[in-house]
Amino acid sequence: MRRGPHGPRRRACTTLAGLVVLGSVLTGIAPGSIAPARATTTTDPTPEQAAMAQAQRTGEQVQVGADTTETTIVEANPDGTFTAQVAAGPVR
Repeated sequence: MRRGPHGPRRRACTTLAGLVVLGSVLTGIAPGSIAPARATTTTDPTPEQAAMAQAQRTGEQVQVGADTTETTIVEANPDGTFTAQVAAGPVR
């Protein structure tokens, strides 16, 4: 039997495909049945989103408490940007 130049490569691909199918059978997942990941559909805004909305509503900077630490103060600006003030030591 004569083999072409792609014999070992074809065998490796066939083996890989067989292992994928076998793994799917063993885990109970049918090929093609995995749905793509969906975006989180939460209605609660993140702390950054809430601070940004308040800053745009009031026209003043609003501190983002969730992102503020002992050495960093993060504020949402009315223009849609964020400002971080970083200190070498604790500021709170």
